[in-house]
Amino acid sequence: MFPKIPYGESNFKKVIEEGFVYIDKTDYIPKLEAAGSHIFLLRPRRFGKSLFLSMLEYYYDVARKDEFETLFGKLYIGQHPTPLRNTYPVLFMDFTGIDTEGGHEAIFQRINEKVDTYLLSFLRRYAYPEATQQEIKAKTSPAAKIEHFFDLLEGEKILFLIDEYDHFANSILADDLKLFQKIMGKGGFVRSFYEVLKTATQRGVLDRLFVTGVTPLMLDSMTSGFNIGKNLSLHEDFNEAIGFTEAEVSTLLQPLADHCRLGLETLREDARLWYNGYRFNLKADT
Repeated sequence: MFPKIPYGESNFKKVIEEGFVYIDKTDYIPKLEAAGSHIFLLRPRRFGKSLFLSMLEYYYDVARKDEFETLFGKLYIGQHPTPLRNTYPVLFMDFTGIDTEGGHEAIFQRINEKVDTYLLSFLRRYAYPEATQQEIKAKTSPAAKIEHFFDLLEGEKILFLIDEYDHFANSILADDLKLFQKIMGKGGFVRSFYEVLKTATQRGVLDRLFVTGVTPLMLDSMTSGFNIGKNLSLHEDFNEAIGFTEAEVSTLLQPLADHCRLGLETLREDARLWYNGYRFNLKADT
């Protein structure tokens, strides 16, 4: 019987509960905690970043405490949990799917709506009063919304997960360098958004931040606007945190090799031709 491959599935709970193959990457959780509080881990598209982020959400979310054994019991972290397990309210944002046509004002409006949606979802999920949601809606920019959000949470500590932080920015950069600079540079609304995050870390409300994306270009463009993030993307210890090694791929190919009466090495050669060669540190394996 062939394994259920979770291609296109990025919800960790669904993958575990519906019996999809899951290559256990949970042993990286203690390493990430030890590496720092504000982490960037960048990888190419279709590498499994969103599933990795979803796994972190279920692990840390205080509202998912009762699901820990079901979701993580058979995984490394289920046997070796850290003290931070299920201790945070989790704010999640995903910046894919933003149409970058229409110029500055149109992009501003679309990102503003995204931020609004995710902040309101957080407030509803953790049972904040309806009045707080209206206060967020009344703010007119992403920076103003998130700043007021952190004011509301004064005295608490949250985990913030951001998926594909640069997805829209890369599209803008490909089409219009001046617009990219206007949005990301000093006074730009995206840079202002991240400046608020920096302030929130200093105040202690934003206790931990984990960000995925494809390139460091947007991060570099913001310079001092957000200079507290630690980029682990090229660190040898995290080379294999997201994505499959050849040994892991071989375990997935073996049932196909057996069924089709093909040599495993033949299948591996095809896989190497199309997908091999990623290496994020010169000392690491591909």
